[in-house]
Amino acid sequence: MPGILHTMHVTNVPGLLFLLVVWIVLCRCTHLAITLLRHEPLVGWAIGPFGVTVMFVHEPSTLLIWLSVIGPALCRGGSYISASLPA
Repeated sequence: MPGILHTMHVTNVPGLLFLLVVWIVLCRCTHLAITLLRHEPLVGWAIGPFGVTVMFVHEPSTLLIWLSVIGPALCRGGSYISASLPA
């Protein structure tokens, strides 16, 4: 792989610098727009091929917490009951 750097040629340095500056400005504008539109604490964000992905800090509802506790408990209890039944 040492030959890769020898085969790359930048023919338009001002154009490359302009592209990098525009890219950074657009990323900062996107970050600002996301934080202004959503009033939640922003954890992270990414720009990908399918759009903007954002992560916010939020506490799950009480129902979701209880379901995440009761669901595995019921499955485990059901396996104990089915294992203790005579064959």
